[in-house]
Amino acid sequence: MNSVRLFDESKQAWYTLMVRPGNIRQSDYFRAIFLYSTGLKYKVNDENDFTSIPKNDAGGYEWDWTANIIYELI
Repeated sequence: MNSVRLFDESKQAWYTLMVRPGNIRQSDYFRAIFLYSTGLKYKVNDENDFTSIPKNDAGGYEWDWTANIIYELI
């Protein structure tokens, strides 16, 4: 399993997100732990541009997760 960093701005807290092989993290994981969260985003560059991570057909977040990017809850 790989891990990436996740920042929860509303709680000002950091989390380590474990990502399964295949780069999929099920959305029910987020509903169970982050009840108010509706998705994930990350900062693309230093210009304050963000990209939202879409759900796949099965409802999970399937992405090319990178350890040196900070992901944030939406």
